[in-house]
Amino acid sequence: IFNMSGGTLNILSTCTSDRAIDIYSEDKNISVTGGTINIIPQGTYAGVFEVRTNAPFYNFNINNQGTGAISVDLYNDTGIPGDLSIVNDLNLNSGTLNAREYDISVGADMLIENGTTYTPGNNTTIFNGSEDQLLTINNAGTTAIKKLRIDKAAGTTLTLAGSGTTLSVQDSLLIYNAE
Repeated sequence: IFNMSGGTLNILSTCTSDRAIDIYSEDKNISVTGGTINIIPQGTYAGVFEVRTNAPFYNFNINNQGTGAISVDLYNDTGIPGDLSIVNDLNLNSGTLNAREYDISVGADMLIENGTTYTPGNNTTIFNGSEDQLLTINNAGTTAIKKLRIDKAAGTTLTLAGSGTTLSVQDSLLIYNAE
């Protein structure tokens, strides 16, 4: 059972394993209506924080506060897809998010701060919110997205913002439900 309606879950270390988040629950036993999950490495730890979940996250933040280089990588496991669904905001404040081949859907805003890396692999990055959304890129240089799908409610927008100068869609741009 995974229920999250508010509060904050902070993950500071993976100890002896790279697995940071493992959520395996039947769909009927999942309820996410609020809350924030933060990956906040401390100290000199350098390595991978593996995320495996079939439950959505409401807000998800990656914020490396240590001196080691960290990567948050999506994985799958037997019967659990590696895709990640964010109901609300996804914020990359520092560190790397490596989607590998797994899709990431964002229901509200996505932030990519300067010095962070979003590695899409062969995934699709999906914006599917029912309200206006922002993709804010403050990274210098080019930010690459393999496949970009915009699947929004009629009358809503996805706005590109920030100081980043170039967004490169490497494979395909799919726009659904556009007016």
